[in-house]
Amino acid sequence: MTFGAPSHRIESQLVAAARILEINAEFIHLPSVIICCFGDNDTMTSETHFVKGAGGLALGNLHKVHLIYRAVLHDEISARKATQQLEELLSAEPLYSVWFRCVLSFSLSVLICPLAFGGSFLDMWVAGSGAFALCYLQLNVATKSTMYNNVFECVYPTLSLACAKSCTRITTAMFMSFTARGLSSIRSQIFCYEAISSAGIIGILPGFLIRK
Repeated sequence: MTFGAPSHRIESQLVAAARILEINAEFIHLPSVIICCFGDNDTMTSETHFVKGAGGLALGNLHKVHLIYRAVLHDEISARKATQQLEELLSAEPLYSVWFRCVLSFSLSVLICPLAFGGSFLDMWVAGSGAFALCYLQLNVATKSTMYNNVFECVYPTLSLACAKSCTRITTAMFMSFTARGLSSIRSQIFCYEAISSAGIIGILPGFLIRK
């Protein structure tokens, strides 16, 4: 969940891992949380755990997680060693810094604005600035914002971080839309509303970027 695993495969892979490890367990996957129920046939008792994971997208780390998973299923490494590798992977620093990722997001919007949405030279820089702000808020502000986290902590504690990130994206998208509409209403008509509003928030759609 932390690195962007497909939600439809998480339960099946957990069941397969439990079967290989000979563990009596059942799993229920919800957005940003997995409910794990472990049963003991001898004592007729069960133990339930709630595992939370912030939504994100890191294909390199996701591939490493899959390799660890396959190694356990094929008895190449023990479950204890696999757990250590997963903990090291979760605690490792991101491959790219926040600022570098913001620059990449800026470059993406600047390039895609004229190529995909027919934006002008001026539209490129406005959309790029919005993408830079969106990426920075998503990576650095959403996880530290007490306002967003407190609101969603009261509504649904297990989804507070995911909801905070989603709310940050929605807030930034609304700001971009109002900014693009204000610029496009200038009588000289040198700004394009569709190009700015679409290219500025293209980073919200990671699946779209991968397919393209």
